[in-house]
Amino acid sequence: MLEDYGYGNCGYVAIVGRPNAGKSTFVNQALGYKLAAVSRVPHTTRRRWVGIFTDDDAQIIFSDTPGIHESKNRMDEMMDRTIKRAIDKNDITLLLCDPMREFGMEDEMAAKAAAAGGKPTILVLNKCDKASAEEKREMESNYSAHFSEKPKIHHMSALNNEGVNELLELIKELLPKGPFLYPDDQIADAFLRDIGEDIIRESALELLHSELPHSLAVMIDKWDEREKKIKIEATVLVERESQKQIVIGSGGKMVQEIQRQSRSKLGKSFEKFVDLRLFVKVMPDWQNRIGLLKEMNLNDK
Repeated sequence: MLEDYGYGNCGYVAIVGRPNAGKSTFVNQALGYKLAAVSRVPHTTRRRWVGIFTDDDAQIIFSDTPGIHESKNRMDEMMDRTIKRAIDKNDITLLLCDPMREFGMEDEMAAKAAAAGGKPTILVLNKCDKASAEEKREMESNYSAHFSEKPKIHHMSALNNEGVNELLELIKELLPKGPFLYPDDQIADAFLRDIGEDIIRESALELLHSELPHSLAVMIDKWDEREKKIKIEATVLVERESQKQIVIGSGGKMVQEIQRQSRSKLGKSFEKFVDLRLFVKVMPDWQNRIGLLKEMNLNDK
């Protein structure tokens, strides 16, 4: 049955790196679809999104993982276990970094995690359209020092789609031959409502900047999809009453703008008219409630 999907270079690729290195931007560019949330605020990605790239001679199955960072609560611990499991289960590790940022603890954690995984690794320097030659050399040296054998190195700018196709070709060369595992028109293993939650959260983070990224989550309460329209009701979760007031904004202007931007992005992604209503709810310490995290698909199983 699997042979019916095609045959060629096929396998799994884990994308790891410090927060805000451009992992989700790369996945979205490679797939030509907004699968993963992208924001300048760190820790935008919380789930282990699986994106599927297929062409005539290859199928690449990407796991876009949360950014590697020091665990502070149950949610962080689940995210860290998700990253380690992704590396263990995949054929190749893409180690993404931003050479314009100083090599720090999170970079070291990412390099050690990739090296410990023992899988063929491609060190990908992102944002190379802006980084200096010296910044690139220094970042390559710092990351490579954690490997017994120097990893393959690739430069790109995911945002500008520069070097993305070349990276896909490099990945293909390293993947084993085998039957394709998914039909060629499938680009994700996620439900649309999960993608919807991430798009709404992304819009909120962009508008709220760095005011409360770690304390904000989104849950879809109602998803009614018709031929040309999707009616969505969603709740924005925060941990304190003061955060609720920030999300709502003066006279409700902030939550209305989050709703407007989310509606526009959802409509473009799903190619349907989207009727979206947002609510804001205080749920103290939600990031340590394991039952809620599992309900939000943030568990590591």
